[in-house]
Amino acid sequence: MSTALVPQQSNQIQQWKSPSQIKDRIQAIQTLMTQVLKKDTDYGIIPGMPKGTKPSLWKPGSEQILAMFQIAVDPVVEDLSTDDCYRYRVTTRLSNVLTGEFLGAGIGEASTDETKYKWKACWSKEEFAATDPERRRIKFTTYDGNTKEQMQVRQEPADLANTILKMAKKRSQIDATLTVTGASSMFEQDLEDLPEETRAEMARQRGTKKQQQAPVGDVMCNECRAVNGHLPSCPHCKQAEAAAQPAAAAPVEAKVAETPTQTVEAPKTPVNEKMVLFCKTVVEKIKTLKDGKTKQTYLVLGVADKDKFEFDLYVWDKKVQERAAGLGGKRFLAEVSQKKGQNNRTFCSLEAILEVAGEQPSEIGQEPGVFVAE
Repeated sequence: MSTALVPQQSNQIQQWKSPSQIKDRIQAIQTLMTQVLKKDTDYGIIPGMPKGTKPSLWKPGSEQILAMFQIAVDPVVEDLSTDDCYRYRVTTRLSNVLTGEFLGAGIGEASTDETKYKWKACWSKEEFAATDPERRRIKFTTYDGNTKEQMQVRQEPADLANTILKMAKKRSQIDATLTVTGASSMFEQDLEDLPEETRAEMARQRGTKKQQQAPVGDVMCNECRAVNGHLPSCPHCKQAEAAAQPAAAAPVEAKVAETPTQTVEAPKTPVNEKMVLFCKTVVEKIKTLKDGKTKQTYLVLGVADKDKFEFDLYVWDKKVQERAAGLGGKRFLAEVSQKKGQNNRTFCSLEAILEVAGEQPSEIGQEPGVFVAE
């Protein structure tokens, strides 16, 4: 008769079925979120989404949740590639580290035929003309009533094979994490992977639906996940306390922050100050000079500084404009100057982009006046 020990089923997993254990599990994730996880690193709100949208869980955050519950990850890759397209489907199986017991699975897929991987901007007319017509296109975008054309060419699928595989694994792991731990009530999934146009349409539809429906039941804070209130560490806690005090004269910054696309007073910083900014919008404008014929194209970036002060940042230099056009939704370190304009108003201008979050110095380049990678 065999004397081998038979692993016992995890008591923790069995107890998850009870309401008290489910409540403890959710509270454990909330505590991890407020005390360990970092916003914009482990989770975050996708730019352009309406207020009230749940934060999206990112891969680093899912790894922290899995580590807390002692859950092991076992990805299974299915290759669905063709001659001109790399496509992978990954099934992530989760099991208990101590017992090896299977807990659940998630699935994710990625392909080089996705719009953001299939096409890239082409800034050279010669390159666009020399590209096979089947592997190039003109994309039309409309903003503020103005239609803009952008030349795009097909990216080489082989250059993105590893990126696509990692993306499929990430999507699958996050899906498995939310499914097994029941964290879907606190996090969205894959919003950051959707095309910008799709996210904008979702935001519009959710905003319309939110206006039509009155809020019912409890309200959960997006930052600290507390219900009908805020934790002491939550940034909204002080705002709620201030709102309960007698109304005071609103500062100028609070008024202009609601309209970042309008010309606003610049923050009080010295000339040619280095500032870390978050770029929310990029708008191209054309200025007609006094002679009525000469036109000057410039960019207006809707940005926010570390204190969440929103203002317009003007880009006049053509070399800087080329790279600034792609800063939408990114954080960057820039050299900013202030100038006095008409009616004694102060304007901020972008002099140089010093560093862009997520890009290596080799990607930025060393061209003087455009990028100076530190």
